[in-house]
Amino acid sequence: MQDIKQKSDSYLEVAIAQQAIMDQVLAHMMLASYPEKAWEDILPNLQSLGLHPNSLQAIANHLQAPQPLGALLDQLNRDFAVLTLSRCDTIAQLDGQVSAAETKVLEAISEKFDLDLNTLKARLSTTDSALNQK
Repeated sequence: MQDIKQKSDSYLEVAIAQQAIMDQVLAHMMLASYPEKAWEDILPNLQSLGLHPNSLQAIANHLQAPQPLGALLDQLNRDFAVLTLSRCDTIAQLDGQVSAAETKVLEAISEKFDLDLNTLKARLSTTDSALNQK
């Protein structure tokens, strides 16, 4: 029982650290998506995505002085990279257009982790369809 608790605690620590990195990457996407907008104008779009209030606050905190994207991606593990890429793509698609700056962030994640965004979208669509049929 103690071993299971230790593994669970360890996984939780990793997940919290990865979430913090993911929030910082999302700040980069927000800067790419809304370069001329104030946080108050951006916030409703993020809230519509169902992000946790702690993530929203972390994103806001990192908008002023973000760490370099490459350094963040070096700290991100592949499991969280998939989720990060998906969330960044969702943000990029909010206005119906993907800008060059947004594409740069998406490509940086895709290339670093050898992820194909179109394949990821197809898998998510298939999974969503299967869940909706149940």
